[in-house]
Order: sequence, then structure tokens, then C-alpha cells
Amino acid sequence: MSKCKRKGCERFIGTGLAVARLRSRWRASVPALLLLFTVPSFAKAESSAGGPIHVGPSVQVSKDLPSDPHGEIEIGVNPRDASELAACSMLFANDSPSSEVVTYVSFDGGLSWKLTLRTKGQDDNESWDPDCHYGPGHVLYSLSEGTGPDYPNSYDRIDRSSDGGKNWEPFARAIHAERSFIVVDDQPGPQSGWVYLYGMGEDNSSIRVGYSTDGGKTFSTQLVPMEKGTYDVNIGPGAILSDGSLVFPMPTMKQSPEESLQGFRVRLPAQINLVRVKFQRPNWPLEVETSEVAPWFADFEPNGSYYTTLAVDQSHGPFRDRIYAVWEDSSSGRSQVKLSFSKDLGKTWSHPRFIDDDVAKQIGDTIHGPDDIHGVVAVNPQGVIGVMWLDRREFPDDLGWAVRFRASLDGGETFLPSVKASNADYDPGRGGRVYLFGSGGSVHVQSTNSMAIPWFVFHGGHTMGLAADADGGFHPLWIANPTGTPQVWTTDLRVDGQVVENGSRELAKLQNASKLVRLEFVNRYYDMKAHALNFDLRLENASKQAIHGPVKVRVLGVGSYVGTVTIPDGADEKPAEGTVWDFSSLIPDGTFEPGYITKPIHVRMIVRGIDPFTQIGRFSFFLTSLATLDTKVLVGSVEKSQ
Repeated sequence: MSKCKRKGCERFIGTGLAVARLRSRWRASVPALLLLFTVPSFAKAESSAGGPIHVGPSVQVSKDLPSDPHGEIEIGVNPRDASELAACSMLFANDSPSSEVVTYVSFDGGLSWKLTLRTKGQDDNESWDPDCHYGPGHVLYSLSEGTGPDYPNSYDRIDRSSDGGKNWEPFARAIHAERSFIVVDDQPGPQSGWVYLYGMGEDNSSIRVGYSTDGGKTFSTQLVPMEKGTYDVNIGPGAILSDGSLVFPMPTMKQSPEESLQGFRVRLPAQINLVRVKFQRPNWPLEVETSEVAPWFADFEPNGSYYTTLAVDQSHGPFRDRIYAVWEDSSSGRSQVKLSFSKDLGKTWSHPRFIDDDVAKQIGDTIHGPDDIHGVVAVNPQGVIGVMWLDRREFPDDLGWAVRFRASLDGGETFLPSVKASNADYDPGRGGRVYLFGSGGSVHVQSTNSMAIPWFVFHGGHTMGLAADADGGFHPLWIANPTGTPQVWTTDLRVDGQVVENGSRELAKLQNASKLVRLEFVNRYYDMKAHALNFDLRLENASKQAIHGPVKVRVLGVGSYVGTVTIPDGADEKPAEGTVWDFSSLIPDGTFEPGYITKPIHVRMIVRGIDPFTQIGRFSFFLTSLATLDTKVLVGSVEKSQ
């Protein structure tokens, strides 16, 4: 919850009762492959004992305060000890006019939790915007923001524990930044144990970033101006690269906040950026650089979310230092979760892909979605990527949520089908009682004069949490209200499988020749009775270089606005994502000569979701663009150009 005092901050702190549903009717550019089909709905299988993702029981983190509403949460894990976890949250205590920040800790891997820290601002003024992070050993930091008579412009508060949160030392204050986050360098090296603190500047056109070399007691900070005419929207959780540099996401827009507000919708140009911070030498400013991740289409709606999260692969596997960014995007007409990754420390990024795998109720239906929110990414010590989000496929009113989770074993190129990760969900109207939040105590007038339904009721706070422990388990953190009171919940997720490039040891040996080979889709038609898409696929060597086999095409994803795409597998169906088509036998003498076109292979896909014939006219460009194949061509070797 950003405690903004500057003009335009109403986009973060809303008190309206109605859910604004104005949406952009922008549609993505015409895809490479356009599909027409009609489809029935079907139930997607959940995880089972034999599946690759194993879901543990949901656990109530905040049971020490079971009657008080919670919201805006973060989770931390000890990178060396899987038994130690910390969860921090804003607390809206029933007997208090202002918010607090609470920290819960676990010493048994998340099976049980205990409240060990409650913070308020100076003289019992309000506290907000939590974060928690472990350092080397059993050091735990809890971050909050506060205000008080001596700090009318607010401050950042850093609490430190040397025993994993059992006992807390006297806290330190630092210069305030909007929605601050804390990151600790826990890797071996000269900066091990350093604490980084960063957030938005008060002027909406800068970021404040600093570091501490003495365990968070003092900070060296600096204000970094952004490009002229650029405004930051928020700052997200960050991570440390192997060279010791700090990276974190920062969505920005070109219009001022006032100009960009149109039904709570961000108008273009807006984009997701990566900020990279490097220490140079003592008494010198930090070196700060930014790079663009992707364009951004976001709706600041009461039931939406708009924070970007980031994770770095710190394993010693094939994807070490790969950076993953996840955010909510409304380019499809509803809120969905997107992911992009960088192989070169943030200089360039993959084409963003949707991660949430539910189906729109109707194209262009801005009322019922489902609008999925709060995508969060983490990477475990083995290099497995996990993404969680709050999913609304089971909630016709598009306001409640459950938690779903997907995992990738190949560096983010493909993902396993999602599983429901929660048996404790959220319904804002459960029990017929909605909690009202006051404006909190002012540092000048100690009174509460506002009661309203806060946006937290519709999205749970500006942040949710996901962390990976030292043993490889994932721990999502979310808000649920099975008793009617918004509480903090978590679970334990385990993912089977080996992390390997291209999805298998066999394919890991091959080269990427996607820029040299053209895919040609011919004889395309839709079988209305079988709900099947049929086409012949052939390959052309469009380069001037000879390519040696094997030659295989791997499906990285099938994007569709209207359905879920599968491949027939005997009497069953399997996800199209990850499918491999082998063209090796169609290459004469094993050499794919320049200009040669292979004989085709026949492909059949089943698509289930919305009937596309009810969607005519809901797409632009005079086309009903319903699905796109994202593929990768893998080959044995490529001859060098003469």
C-alpha cells in the first residue's frame, strides 16, 4: 500500500465502491498462424499424486490474529535453511484506527507460524508497505514505512533479528521512499551481507536507492532521476546477480499520472523496465542503468493489480543469472499474467508470453474476465521456475480468487499445466460482511474521518508473495477468507523433474536454427464435428547455409484468446506446449540444403473454450485471430557461411 502524499496518488489508494470496467479494445498484431474453430468447454484436470507438481495443505499464517483483516503481503526464506520462513503483512486491527505491519516466522518449513513483531509509526501513527528478507546465517530483516510528528514526510523502518525472528534488535530509520523493498546479498563475495533499500522518489520521476554495509544500521542513499518526461508507476521486488549487482523491475509511463488516468487505465506509451544497480567503490555513487523489458497495458481497477515481480536464477545450472519478470497485462481485453526472461543480464528480453491458462468467458467481455492478478515469480536452487497468481476462473463475479501455480524446467521456454495450489480461497462477500478501513490517524489531527470499502477488498493488497526454499520447495503467500476475515495463508509446493535446456538431454545437444528455417502451414481446415484444427507443416531452409540433422520443431506455446489447445495422444489428450515434431527423416542424406522444402507432416490439434463463431467482429484487422504457435527449430549443426 503506497502511502502517497503527492498529487496523482489516488491511483494507488482508492476508496470507490464500484468496480470500474473501462478497458482498451486494443488487440495484438496479427499472429503468424490464425486459427478458426468452434469449441465446447471442458474441465481441466488438477494435480494428482502422479503429477509433476505436488501441492501440500493450505496453512493459516496469521492464526495468532484470526479476527483482524490482513493485506499486502511478502514472504522470505532463509537461503541456507529450508526450515526458516518469514511472512510480513499490513494489519488492519479491529480495535485500531490505523494500519500496522506484522511479521510472522516459521521454524518448521511453514507448517506452523508465530507472530513475533508488530510495528507502528511514531507515537502510534500508521505503518504500511511490508517486506522481509533473510541475510547470511539466521539474520532476518523486516521492513515497514511509517510516519509521526517528527517525520511528517514518513520514513522507512528496518527491524533486524539475529535468530530468525525470535528476538528483535532496536530498529533503524532510513530516508523514506514510496513502496520500498529490501534485498540482502547472501552470496559469497566482498558484498555478502550488504542490505539494499530502494523505492520510488517523492517527485514521481525518480527512484531512491541505497545500501548498508553494517547490517542495516546506516544507509548510503541517492536519488536517481529518470528520463525527462517519464513517470514511475511502482517499484517491484528485486534480486542479486552473480556479479553482486542489484536488479529490480520498474513500470513507467510517458504521461503524467493525471494525464494517464482514464477509467483507471494506463494509456500508451507505458512499459516495464529493469533497473540494474552496481556498486563502484566506497564514497562513490552507485551506478544505475535501465533497460526496457516490454510494452505494458495495465488497468488500475479496484479488482486488478499492477506490480511487476522479478527473480534471478542463482543456481549453477544451465540458466544461471537468467532474469525472469512477471506482470499483469490487459492487452487481451482482460487482466492476464505475462512473463519475459533475459539471458544477457537484462540487455535483451524474450517475447512476453501469457502464463495463466484459463479461458476468457467472451472476447471483449470486460465485466466477467476472468481477470487474473498478482503474478509472482521465484526460482529454486535447482533452477526450477515457479509462477503463482490469483486465479478467477471459478468466480463468476470476477472478484474472488484461488491460487494457481505453474512451473518451468527449461528456463522459462515452456511451462507445465497449472495446478490449483490453494484449498483456502477468497470471496469478498463471504459471510455478508465487508470490512471498512478508515483513513488512519493523521500526524496533525488524531482522528479518523473516513470509512469506505478499500480496494484491498477486491485485490488483497498491492503485493502477494512467492519464495523458493533451500530444498527446492515453493511457498506461495496469499490472502484468503474462509471464515470471512482476510487472513494470510501459504502452502508448500514441490516440482519433480530435471532442469535442462530444450526440455530433455537429447534436445539440449542441438542448436537453435529458428532464424534460418521457415515454417509453412498449408492445407489448413477446422473439423467442426471433432473440434479439431488440422494442417500440414513443412519446413524450408531460408538461409544460405547447409543445416545438418537431426531437425526438430519444438512447440514452446500455443497462445489463444478463446481456448485451451491440446494434442491427441491415443485416447487421451496432452498439452500442445512442449510437443516435438521430428523432420529428420524428411531431410535427404541428413543435410538440409539452402532453399530445400521438406515434405509436410500432418498436425491435428484439439481446441476447447469459447465458440469462435460467437466472437465475429470482436477482433480488429478484419480477422478472427484465435491462436498462435510459438516454436523453436532445433538442429544438429549449421555450416559456417563461406
